[in-house]
Amino acid sequence: MTKHANGGGSSDFLEMDKVGTVPPGNWEEQVKAIKDVLERYQYTILEQDYLNQLLPFDADIPTIFSEPPYRVYDALFYWED
Repeated sequence: MTKHANGGGSSDFLEMDKVGTVPPGNWEEQVKAIKDVLERYQYTILEQDYLNQLLPFDADIPTIFSEPPYRVYDALFYWED
């Protein structure tokens, strides 16, 4: 986590419990604009419930953040060190 002078911070990895959250403040307009662009290019925004589902197959994911059984999230966002 990096702390900024304004009291905010940033992290270099998206954790499962942060999927779908936005920082404090009124971000409704910005979030809608981003979603509109993604949808225009046929990207699907995956919901946390879907990402939290177990993979329907066995996988060997080179991650340091979780152990099998892996979730959809683990297959898409993993860190190998």
